[in-house]
Amino acid sequence: MGASAKVREDEAEIADSYLGYCFPNPVKEETVIYFYIPEEAGKGVLRISNTSTGAVVKEFVVSGKDYMNFSVADLAPGVYGYTLYVREVPVATKKLVVVK
Repeated sequence: MGASAKVREDEAEIADSYLGYCFPNPVKEETVIYFYIPEEAGKGVLRISNTSTGAVVKEFVVSGKDYMNFSVADLAPGVYGYTLYVREVPVATKKLVVVK
């Protein structure tokens, strides 16, 4: 397989990845985040960042078609972004609103 074919294959696997909306949102205690990463793409990273400062507040290694329960107990009220990265490429970013 040539280099350009490998790049196209990698791009297809990343494009097939999916980040769902979290529920509930806004969230007081815990939310569920859905995601999908094709097996061929391996593992991904789900990164949660404070939108006002850009600081990463949590990071998780994820894989497959799954969901994760995410507790916001240690987060201050505010707006956060959660981004799915596959092979260090951002797939999608969604908004998470934390209320207390």
